[in-house]
Amino acid sequence: MIKVSIFVRMISKEFKMKRRQDSKLILFTLLIISITGCALFAANEYDSSSFQERYVAFDSEWGQKYQTDIKPIFDKRCVVCHGCYDAPCQLKLTSPAGIDRGANKERVYDGARILAAEHVSPSADAYTTKEWRKKGFYPVLNEGEASEDTNRKASLIYRYLELKNQHPLPGLALLPKDITLDLNRSQACPNIYQFDEFSKRFPLWGMPYGLPALSQQEQSTLVEWIDANAPMASPAPLNDNLQKEVERWEAFFNQASLKSQLVSRYIFEHLYLFHLYYQDDAELNYFQLVRSYTPTGEAIELIDTVRPYDDPGVNNFYYRLKVVDATLVSKTHMPYELSDARLERWKQLFFQPEYGVKDKVSYQAEVASNPFVAFQQLPVDSRYRFMLDDAEKIIMAFMKGPVCRGQIALDVIRDRFWVFFSNPNVSLPADNAEFLAINSSNLQLPAGKGNPVLLTITDWRSYATQQKTYLKNKYQYEEQLFEQSEKINLDLIWNGEGKNPNAALTVFRHFDSASVVRGLVGKKPETAWVIDYSIFERIHYLLVAGYNVFGNVGHQLLTRLYMDFLRMESEINFIEMLPRDARQQVWQEWYEDADKHVNDYFDAVNEQFFHETNISYKTNEPREELLGLLSQRVSDIKDQGFNINKDNTPQNYLDALEALNAIPNRAVQELSDVTFLSIENSEGKLSVFTLIRNDAHKNVTTLFDEKDSRSPVKDTVTVVNGFIGAYPNTFWHVYEDQLDMLVDRVLKINSNQKYSDFMAIYGIRRTAENFWQHSDQLHSNFEQKDPINYSLFDYSRLENR
Repeated sequence: MIKVSIFVRMISKEFKMKRRQDSKLILFTLLIISITGCALFAANEYDSSSFQERYVAFDSEWGQKYQTDIKPIFDKRCVVCHGCYDAPCQLKLTSPAGIDRGANKERVYDGARILAAEHVSPSADAYTTKEWRKKGFYPVLNEGEASEDTNRKASLIYRYLELKNQHPLPGLALLPKDITLDLNRSQACPNIYQFDEFSKRFPLWGMPYGLPALSQQEQSTLVEWIDANAPMASPAPLNDNLQKEVERWEAFFNQASLKSQLVSRYIFEHLYLFHLYYQDDAELNYFQLVRSYTPTGEAIELIDTVRPYDDPGVNNFYYRLKVVDATLVSKTHMPYELSDARLERWKQLFFQPEYGVKDKVSYQAEVASNPFVAFQQLPVDSRYRFMLDDAEKIIMAFMKGPVCRGQIALDVIRDRFWVFFSNPNVSLPADNAEFLAINSSNLQLPAGKGNPVLLTITDWRSYATQQKTYLKNKYQYEEQLFEQSEKINLDLIWNGEGKNPNAALTVFRHFDSASVVRGLVGKKPETAWVIDYSIFERIHYLLVAGYNVFGNVGHQLLTRLYMDFLRMESEINFIEMLPRDARQQVWQEWYEDADKHVNDYFDAVNEQFFHETNISYKTNEPREELLGLLSQRVSDIKDQGFNINKDNTPQNYLDALEALNAIPNRAVQELSDVTFLSIENSEGKLSVFTLIRNDAHKNVTTLFDEKDSRSPVKDTVTVVNGFIGAYPNTFWHVYEDQLDMLVDRVLKINSNQKYSDFMAIYGIRRTAENFWQHSDQLHSNFEQKDPINYSLFDYSRLENR
């Protein structure tokens, strides 16, 4: 568990790292200022007191050309690195508004931030260009007087592309060390006045950064666009039928009754990050549910707050469906279908039960940050079933939401585990309205504390005390329940009502990113979670709705600390189904070498729950046996799409892929976290698979020095059908008649040199001449195979080895 000394070490380590990374850039910046200080004000041809109007009608000549010629280049060559909070220099190139907004020197992800940073809206069109400039964003296109010469000289986009043209990659298999690739690397982020000095100092830092240059055709197309003063156009307006659908759903969200208002608030706070689409929309337009100052029929005026439950600042506001005109990126894309069946389901859940909503719920932080208080008037069963209906998406939000990056945020979970859910048809305390209302004070979340500057052992003890009290009350409730009727058996696990595949999930962690998919993927994992309603809701309000990516180190650490308890509670729910005399041993296997606080915590909890399981075990391996029983419990609805089998994999590939699934541990240790393997048949068609390295840990309770808790000799690999992971690290490509040879070479990898030799034959390195061609093939394969989830991968984690 996290103690004071670890907090101090964390802050100290972050500052030391930051000082080392920034020292060279500080000297460089001072050099620029000393040489060009006067030029910053003298270069009037770059300066501007006004802002260019770049937007043209979508059906104009340049409007059409932007959509058909310019946008695809930005998407496939630029957005793959510039698409989220973690985009270099905050430059999001996913939309015209993002291009117009420009770049910013400030870091969004800063683990040493003592004070919270100013919130920057994730929506690039939340403010005007003038407002973005006041917030420190500088242009990447000419904003001065337009001419062909000035449009080039004053455009950072042009200057970066031209720098790449003048200084292409050096033609080596691996990039030189002065092209830094670490996620936490120092970023120069020069504005147009500083670019000359920047280009002299870093000639190989042209764009695309650390990747091959654009083709001559792509370069010429973008230069022609820049010469024309970079006109941009949003997509065509919605057709009449789709517009009517939007108005119908907005009418549902904005009904006047207190019950409707509370229901809409609940739905909004859970779906605000999702990309909503209509079942019958052939064009597949996506929308985001937002709060607006303006009603249906008027232009949306976004209410932009840090969190979805923050006070909107007005008495009357409106839920609106805002068109997503930004390019979809895999690290944030979460599609969610709207249909007549969906609407009826919501009515069934929230409007058919007989209950009253007497009061309008406050937006004060202590109320709004605690869903067990804010939504106490809504039936718990309705809330839980709403989340279960799309459990994969709800959990996905904590990986693709504001925490779209960060080892600290994700080292709280194992590298692969299965997830099950408590059965809503059984009256367990964590799903009981009265019990949750009584215990709401023990379920307070860190967001209610704001942004504390310092943390002490008192914070840990406070949460530990609350959690122990909650679990003690829970077990006392269960004691009466199990004595009266219910037993500890497999019926306590939700089976998806025999039709919902969200009942069984697999979570993968890829070091500083993560994925969740439906189905029990791979061999039996070391750990499993059983999530009940109270855990589910707390995960969402901890890591999604209540998480502030601009918060300080105190907020981030409190979030990480609290998630420890949610993970352990989910694991304990699984352990409770084991024989009583086996529970302690399983816990010790999961928390080998963990801090004494962790084992003391489990001992205190385990003493409270003394009921024996009613599950009949037949082997001496109850944990393995229970995983098998749970797998059978959900067998009717278990999604098998990712597991390698004869239904989704060419017959002649099966043996080779199964061999990859069992490669020796020494070879596994050399693999990347996420590898996309493409197998090309004689007709040029690709079949794509993902190799995921599962790093083994003695425990996952430490913030730093993760290597000390690692157990590399237990690392494994999981090979899956299709794509898993938004951040590929490595690309492998092989022709199908050479697949056995690839497998044979993988089996023999026992050193970094052997891995490098392998990559020289089968790898598509970031320096490869055909890199962009292969990238396009992968994206095309993804789009054809899964158009709903199709979105662009992020290349910021591509390796250089």
